Amino acid sequence: MTLTVVSNPTSGGEIGCQPSSSDGRYYPSDNVTLTAVAASGYKFVNWTGDVGEVEDTMQSTVIVPMDQYYSKGITRIEITANFVPAGWSGLPTWSWAIIGIAAVLAVATVAYLIRRRFARRWRGVSTDL
Repeated sequence: MTLTVVSNPTSGGEIGCQPSSSDGRYYPSDNVTLTAVAASGYKFVNWTGDVGEVEDTMQSTVIVPMDQYYSKGITRIEITANFVPAGWSGLPTWSWAIIGIAAVLAVATVAYLIRRRFARRWRGVSTDL
């Protein structure tokens, strides 16, 4: 079985493999521990690629259970460690909550206005708001 591990971007950090293999070949019975170490100015984000059997792709250290891939007929595994500049944070978690609340309020407001307009029309009242 062949395990290929890359860093994205290549300058973002290094990846350690235990047990180590000079050619990336492992036995199906091996459990390979991958550790992502961010370079100066970067931080680790997640693992992507053939990570279907990896438990938590957000942790910088993961175990790749080669036997689970082998039992599914997968013999070539490619996994990427993703890094971003240390100052980059994307949207903070709380901002997604605010966006969600704003969306709910917008939908509720539109529903209220539509209901109010049709209620007036059905009662024979002017449709002018």
